[in-house]
Amino acid sequence: MNIEFQQIYTSYKTDKEVSDAMVQKCLGIVPEASDFFDSIRDRMTTYGKPFMILPAGINGACTLVEDDALCIKFSYEVDSGKFPSYLVHELGEADYLSKGFPKTLDEEERGFAPRIIECFSHPHCRRVAAAWGLSELEGEFRSEMEIEARLKQDYMIDYTPEWKRIMDIVWTISTFPELYNRRNEMNGYVVYQESIEELLSIISVNTIEVTPQEVFTRMELVVEKLEARGMPQIKVQYPF
Repeated sequence: MNIEFQQIYTSYKTDKEVSDAMVQKCLGIVPEASDFFDSIRDRMTTYGKPFMILPAGINGACTLVEDDALCIKFSYEVDSGKFPSYLVHELGEADYLSKGFPKTLDEEERGFAPRIIECFSHPHCRRVAAAWGLSELEGEFRSEMEIEARLKQDYMIDYTPEWKRIMDIVWTISTFPELYNRRNEMNGYVVYQESIEELLSIISVNTIEVTPQEVFTRMELVVEKLEARGMPQIKVQYPF
């Protein structure tokens, strides 16, 4: 069964009106996330910038800074069973950006740059969800089936060139911490163990305790290490 957002998109004229209706619907489904949402909205209000939830023609969900606004976007249809986890996770992503932590910018939009942000933001999502008592909801998308699928994936075949193999193994471990103690079983880990461990060490930072400047320095270092392996050049910047 899916949650339908298409009607909300077509029923209102402005993004603000659409967002207000989306917020009401989303928090009506997951009321336990209301205080978390309010904390992010209040923070963005102090910056004089909007925080919106919008439907969009995408797959799944994403959180981004767009036109100087912080936006969570959901596809027009979302699996109702997965939605609470998606919402809490995307609120975690929004919390990360609202606190001024850095993001990457690829002017050619080749699709890989967000993975570098997520190496930092996904652990942040877990920590901040725990702080709001929402860990169980946030972690639902990391099912045993998903974990096993990531463990069985052949990174040597599925990802080329080698910088992408390294990046995606690091991303997978940061996103599925259950795999950390089983990383030796991941196909490709042993081949690139030194580089992977170096990057895991760099991204191992508690965003609840450090400044955006510290994370910025570490993200730049990750980009530098991957560019040395052949990754196309991208930029690291603050969200606002």
